[in-house]
Amino acid sequence: MLFVIFGKILAVNLSFLSEPLFKIGNKPISSLAVVNLTVSLIIAILISRLFKQFLKTKVLTKLKIDASNREIISTILGYGIGVLACVLVLQVNGIDLGSLAILAGGLGIGIGFGLQDITKNFVSGLTILLERKVKVGDFIELDGMVGYVKEISIRSTLIETFDQFDVVVPNSQLVEKRLVNMSLESFRGRIKIPIGVAYGSDPVLV
Repeated sequence: MLFVIFGKILAVNLSFLSEPLFKIGNKPISSLAVVNLTVSLIIAILISRLFKQFLKTKVLTKLKIDASNREIISTILGYGIGVLACVLVLQVNGIDLGSLAILAGGLGIGIGFGLQDITKNFVSGLTILLERKVKVGDFIELDGMVGYVKEISIRSTLIETFDQFDVVVPNSQLVEKRLVNMSLESFRGRIKIPIGVAYGSDPVLV
C-alpha cells in the first residue's frame, strides 16, 4: 500500500515537472528539461576544464613545449572544446540555436553594460596570450609589486611574490598599466643594494 501511494505521488510530481513553462522557438521547455540542460552544461564545462589541465600537464609537457606555449595552446583548445560541448548539449536537447541568437541579441545590450569588466578582461587575456609580451615564468613588476607570473588565464593572471603569496590580477591591468618585464629577453640583471657609511669615511676603504 505504501509503495502504491509513493508511486502515485512520484507520478504527480513528474507530470508537474514535465509541464511546459515557456517556449524557445517551437520547442516547449519544462522544469525537467531546464534541470537536465543545466546539469548537462555543467558537465560540459567540467570536461573542458579537465581537458585543458590534461593537455597542459600531460600531453604538451611530454612534447617538451615551453610553459608559455603550453598555456596558450591549452587555454585556446580548452575554451574551444567547452564552446563545442555546450553547442552539442543544446542541439541534443532540441533547442534551436537560431532562436537563442535572437534572444541573445535582444538581451545583449543590457547584459553588455553589466559585463563590461569581464569582457575587457577576456579580450585583454587573449591579447596577452597572443602577443606574448608577458609569459608564464616571467619576472615582472606591476604597481610596486614584484613577482613571477605563475599562470595566465582568460580572465586574470596569477603572480607569485617573493613572500610566497599568490596575487590574482585582472588581465586588463596588465594591458593598461605600466608593466616592467625584467625577463622578456633574458634573466640577466642587477640588484641595487644601498650601503650606508659614516660621513668622512675613506672612499678607498669603503
